[in-house]
Amino acid sequence: MATAKRHDVAKTINEWASAVREDEDIRDEVKRHGRLTQLAVSDCLFDKSGSDITHTEYLHLRTIWYRYNGTHIESFTRLFRDDKETGYKGFISHTADEWASRLMSQKLAPLDQYLHEFQRRQGDPEYLHPSPASGYFAMVRYWQVMAITHTKGDNEGRSKIFKPRIGSGPLVGTSSARPVTPPQQQEPQGADLPSQPSTSGIPPISATPAARSYPAARGTAENRPSADEAYVNTALLLLLQAVTQLFHKNFEPLHWVPPRMALHLKVPTANQETRKYDESVLLEARVDGYLCNGALEGGLSRPLAICEAKSAVRSSIQVPTERQEAAEMAAWICNSQSHVGLLQASASGRKRRLMISQTRDEIWIIIGEYGQAYEEYIRNAPLKAGMTTTRPPPLKHTRPDLLASNFEETLGSPAFLDQIEKMGVEGDIKGWKDPAVQAALSERAKARATQQASVGDNPKKPVQTPDLPKIDGFLVMHRFGPWKTFDKENMQVFVRRLLGLMIELHINESSHSHSASSGSSK
Repeated sequence: MATAKRHDVAKTINEWASAVREDEDIRDEVKRHGRLTQLAVSDCLFDKSGSDITHTEYLHLRTIWYRYNGTHIESFTRLFRDDKETGYKGFISHTADEWASRLMSQKLAPLDQYLHEFQRRQGDPEYLHPSPASGYFAMVRYWQVMAITHTKGDNEGRSKIFKPRIGSGPLVGTSSARPVTPPQQQEPQGADLPSQPSTSGIPPISATPAARSYPAARGTAENRPSADEAYVNTALLLLLQAVTQLFHKNFEPLHWVPPRMALHLKVPTANQETRKYDESVLLEARVDGYLCNGALEGGLSRPLAICEAKSAVRSSIQVPTERQEAAEMAAWICNSQSHVGLLQASASGRKRRLMISQTRDEIWIIIGEYGQAYEEYIRNAPLKAGMTTTRPPPLKHTRPDLLASNFEETLGSPAFLDQIEKMGVEGDIKGWKDPAVQAALSERAKARATQQASVGDNPKKPVQTPDLPKIDGFLVMHRFGPWKTFDKENMQVFVRRLLGLMIELHINESSHSHSASSGSSK
């Protein structure tokens, strides 16, 4: 009996294109030379569930994954911030970064005590009883510990939640391999914080402590899934809200809430009988909580960031999980107002959204980045523009301008590629060791070196014709992690980064709300 081929998510547009051409369930017209941009999201008959996305459905979401391996925590730090030398625009503004740096420098007692709790070993009398001095974080630590203490046994049934399936193995303790950090020596002190950033007394932004970049854990007997996904989901939401509560004076309206909100991928389709456009729901994706602004009318139902939680380590459920996360991000983009829930835009104007995902004891920061062309694609706008209600031609939404003229246009903007080259992490991005990617990056570096050394007219860059779409028509999921919940430095750095991301979301939300209210009062 033949074994079904297992497909990974696409890690480059080149991989995506190859997968489209090989997929027998995708119509042949789009596989012809120069027609990949003719694929429409409404071509696919989704099964309506975002938690069980098939390979073909995933390809119609036009999503690629940049998985940052190696020193991923340092990579996130370098892509988190602006870089004047390369012109790269980070995920957050310099203002938000300085503000977060000042908050972390306050050394608030509950956060310090929470970090102090990491010295406890499994089996210690107080291991499952964090100190009340941890304040908001006491229950955070409790649920983080429970997620790795109460794990699935051989005879336990599967979860009834519709999530990707996971394997199981014998129950084994998990504490022996975990590093133990020494207790924090400084005496924590509380402080009242200003509601606005200040430039006085701000420590260097790079002063965040160094943290070890752990590889993703394998789904072995030592990393058995939590007994229930609720352990992981609760631990994640409590951590996010504890940080919000501790620094609430700086973003009072923001809250992380637990509803499993349904996001719908809803697109216009032509109705031949009524000769009107119908809104068709292609799929429903439910998140495991989200960030919202409770001060605005309807704000509690409007995500600014979304969460995903799984009981198993990512490596054991990676493909179905990342297909699901792609579906959630795509549905959110389709479902959301264009200006809501945005981080700082890229140098090329691409929008960015935040997802926080936890798999067992691993936390991941995922930045969904996309251009205007993708926003139009996922809302079926190009197809609608070419439709007539009497006879909708399936190929009228062709966008020749979305085809790349050279391979590097399928990888990222010039500023992003300059930043990646400066960081020297090309080999740390999964899929970028592909010969075609390496050849394009090498050619790009040589062309720039020649240009810098030339006198007079700048030489023209060699033109490639890869028959591939540009990256602006795709959703790029930048995946960073894991931050391990058993590691003190990992959690300290994660809290610092989370603050910056939340402040950026708050600044952008406040700015838009102010602009909207000013406009309505005129």
